[in-house]
Amino acid sequence: VADYARKKKINFVSALANNDGGVRNNKYFTALQPSLKSQCRRIMNEVTNKFPGTYVSLLYRSTSEENENAYRYIIGNDEIVFKQRQCNTLPGKEELATLFDLTKPNVVIVPIMEAGFADTLLRKLSKDFPTTHFEIYGMPNWTTIKSLRKENTFQNLGVNIPASCSIDLTAPAAKYVTHQYKEFFGGKATEPVYCAYETMMWYARLLTQYGTMFNTNYSDNTAAPFTKFNIRQLRDADGHMLYNENRNIMMTHFEGGVSRTQ
Repeated sequence: VADYARKKKINFVSALANNDGGVRNNKYFTALQPSLKSQCRRIMNEVTNKFPGTYVSLLYRSTSEENENAYRYIIGNDEIVFKQRQCNTLPGKEELATLFDLTKPNVVIVPIMEAGFADTLLRKLSKDFPTTHFEIYGMPNWTTIKSLRKENTFQNLGVNIPASCSIDLTAPAAKYVTHQYKEFFGGKATEPVYCAYETMMWYARLLTQYGTMFNTNYSDNTAAPFTKFNIRQLRDADGHMLYNENRNIMMTHFEGGVSRTQ
């Protein structure tokens, strides 16, 4: 689709996937979900700034290309010294204990893409080391882990996940979506509902204000009710243009079933 869009000079917006499909030299392609590489870079920037000089534990898997890519993006930062443990199978308590200083909080980066396995690993850390606090940095798809939103779950874990969309449920637009969704569908709106509403509202404004070639006006994010999208041209190491990417990456912190996004 991206190739067709470039050939026909039609804008193509990928709203959900964080995989760029190898798109290159395409100013008509926009990824609203930052790539896995960009999100891993966001994690490393935060860890480097918040925990300078701290030994960081790294729990990784080599069971898929996605896991290997995430691992490679993380270890590309030479400012951090890692204590590493491969977790192709679930490690035992004794194996994990060699990575941690149980007398103080520990920082752990987990570039594991399987949310189910990540959930099991989080439960193990919480259960095996109940008196030790961990600051965990995980992958963007971990937002599907339901236990993160359960009250009093993982009391000794702070789980940090990169996010490109932040919803303030007290905002007028969010209240409107909440009411309309309940009115028409009789249920509770989930985060993707608010993000979809925001995406449609923003692009409708761009289209009506600037026409179909709105790419040069991406700085106008005033119609986005929740997220201040920051669309920039992504370039490779040689400076060649790849595509447009949303670089607005925040961090959602889960602890004890409560979440906040910054």
